[in-house]
Amino acid sequence: MTGRTAIKNIVRLMSASLCLMLVIAMSACYGGKEQSGPKQVPYYIGAVLTSESDDISGRYKKALDDAFAALETETARFEVDYQYSDGDQLQQEHAVNSFIAQGVDAVFVLPVSAESTPMVHDLILDSGGTYCVLIGDRPDQEALDEKYVFSFYDGSDISTEIRKAVSKLTEVLLPVPEDETD
Repeated sequence: MTGRTAIKNIVRLMSASLCLMLVIAMSACYGGKEQSGPKQVPYYIGAVLTSESDDISGRYKKALDDAFAALETETARFEVDYQYSDGDQLQQEHAVNSFIAQGVDAVFVLPVSAESTPMVHDLILDSGGTYCVLIGDRPDQEALDEKYVFSFYDGSDISTEIRKAVSKLTEVLLPVPEDETD
């Protein structure tokens, strides 16, 4: 055996060894375990509130966190992200646009004024599939939409308003279970 042939054989042996090590490492990472049970689907929710230091925004944040936490199951989890408009209509518009661009499933908006609700309505309808819940006050009927823009404000407490809104969203977001008797 010449020196050159010996080197080729050593390279082949090293390559085979490295391939074997890679296969062993990959099988160790996999562990041979299949994931059992249903897969948990994440739903992304945005919320545009007026101010982090505002009592009303704080109460809405707590109500949203509580309502979505209560809905988590083996098959669904909800991630709520908050942005604040600081009472500025332009910042509110930017926050809504930001959530739409991120592809959230729904946006809760505490409008800075009655004049800002038509702008939110138009942004949502132009988004092509994002749902919106206007919270904090009953907007004019023109600001609502039967399919994408909702409001459940009825003068009751914040928790009740949010529970009604979250219930409606789960109807439109969560898939209907298939009948297993077929």
